[in-house]
Amino acid sequence: MSSANGKPSKRDSWRDMLRPFATVVYRRLVNGSAVYGDRSLSAAPGELLRELSEEASDLAAWGYLLWRRCERMRRELETSTTCPLCGAQTSPLEGVCDEDVTI
Repeated sequence: MSSANGKPSKRDSWRDMLRPFATVVYRRLVNGSAVYGDRSLSAAPGELLRELSEEASDLAAWGYLLWRRCERMRRELETSTTCPLCGAQTSPLEGVCDEDVTI
């Protein structure tokens, strides 16, 4: 559902991504079935819980690794005193010097 300006309203924006998300999940299920068969359909609940716990740990670890990289980039940007275009010294707040740079 769109608002008056044609953009999705914040209230409905989650719906815009539901179909693509469901498609990704569906494809993962189809691929998993082709690779592993339908063993998960008959697996004991404890086995599925173990798998789910391992996947949750993986997601948390990947999230941490991405956060760590973002934090490193943020710190580098905040403390950088070199213009990324010409190498001149700049203020960390300015980021780019005023020199005429030919690329």
